[in-house]
Amino acid sequence: MRFLNPKQTWFVSTPEDELLPVEERTVFHLRTLTVDEDTYLQDRLGSVSDDGMNIKLGSQELIAINIGLDKVETPEVDENGNPILFERDEKKAFIHGIDRKIRPWKSESLSRLDKKTRSFLAKSIIDGPKLKEAEVKN
Repeated sequence: MRFLNPKQTWFVSTPEDELLPVEERTVFHLRTLTVDEDTYLQDRLGSVSDDGMNIKLGSQELIAINIGLDKVETPEVDENGNPILFERDEKKAFIHGIDRKIRPWKSESLSRLDKKTRSFLAKSIIDGPKLKEAEVKN
């Protein structure tokens, strides 16, 4: 068995970026979720009321990205030639319901990512780091 390190960071690029040369890829640094954070996300998936089940996949994805996306490195530049920065919103409160003191990403930063990329990141964060074949055998 391989134990996870909740402080571990791993890196992913979108499947589309994986086809590019390394220096042209956007690299997302993701953090392993703690059991409390994972449970928090699962609890946010939906709710039940007299009207039935309410599924909240969009909210779950946004929370996953705010908690699990640690850093973004991109060679992309904006329309003025400046590096594109991904920043946390220091004016907003810490994310409620988790122990780590973390502020959400600025909406402007996350709005640079298309829905497909946001879904890919959220799924990667929720699924956690992948074991390499050599790690599985050990």
